Amino acid sequence: MTDTTTTTTERVLLDWELREHEQNIARLEANLEFLRNHPLICAHTYISQVHTYASNKEDFQAMLEELGSFEKSENGYSVVAKRKLDGSQVNVSLDHSQFCEKVEDGVELVEEEVYPEDVKPTVVTKEVPKYKWVCPDSWKNA
Repeated sequence: MTDTTTTTTERVLLDWELREHEQNIARLEANLEFLRNHPLICAHTYISQVHTYASNKEDFQAMLEELGSFEKSENGYSVVAKRKLDGSQVNVSLDHSQFCEKVEDGVELVEEEVYPEDVKPTVVTKEVPKYKWVCPDSWKNA
């Protein structure tokens, strides 16, 4: 049986997490075995990254502890902690809504068609709120 505690967080894995952990290790070992036995394919294979998603802020914090040092980045959907390894990287993501505060960031003008009753549509310009995500400067223990 696999040890169910992490060395950096001392968090005990739940049963389903342990099953997923063991399945992922088995998949990686199967890929490694295949690549070892197929050197031409292996020579042309580029393994660039492992990407994992946290489902909540608490798990994200625990994963950051396990990740150690990392670079921060963001995209339109999530925050991403990136740890570079030899020629590859590990990415840990969390949805903005779980970690950051959505704040109004001014307004922008957009055009939309308006359909008054029994009248030909017209295009009007109106102001709509713009939003941006404001995330903590320090991601650990946020």
